[in-house]
Amino acid sequence: MLFSTRLIIAVILGSMTLVSAARAMDGLMISNLELRATAPSAGATAGYVTIHNHGEADDRLIGVEASFAGKAELHEMKLVGDVMKMRPLENGVAIPAGGMVTLQKGANHLMFMRLQEPINLDQSYEITLIFEKAGKKTLQATTIPLGNKSSHKNHKH
Repeated sequence: MLFSTRLIIAVILGSMTLVSAARAMDGLMISNLELRATAPSAGATAGYVTIHNHGEADDRLIGVEASFAGKAELHEMKLVGDVMKMRPLENGVAIPAGGMVTLQKGANHLMFMRLQEPINLDQSYEITLIFEKAGKKTLQATTIPLGNKSSHKNHKH
């Protein structure tokens, strides 16, 4: 009797943990995933995205993957003196519970290097965002023209 009571409690607690984990994973809403088109000989391009965390737990964007690029990273742009520097974000991007993060031109962004092919306006490209808690989420990116403003230009932070 004592064993079956403990078993029932363990199953209930385990179920509650799974429900909480599912909410955290489902709490991320990803929008405006964009990829900048390239000239035929370009070796790199940038991507932009907005991530809303409607969950109750913080998460972190820790990586990005794309089959069209030999290397993909999360990058930041930072003014050092009078020079704008770009470098990888080694610790990813925090996405607080109830918060929103926008990766955009001139700031934190997705960087795709060693392109396997030119990025064309008339094609769709799959990008996988990798989150610390929510895992991998694969989405289709909208391609924006080279030199065109991103849809993220009006976001305030």
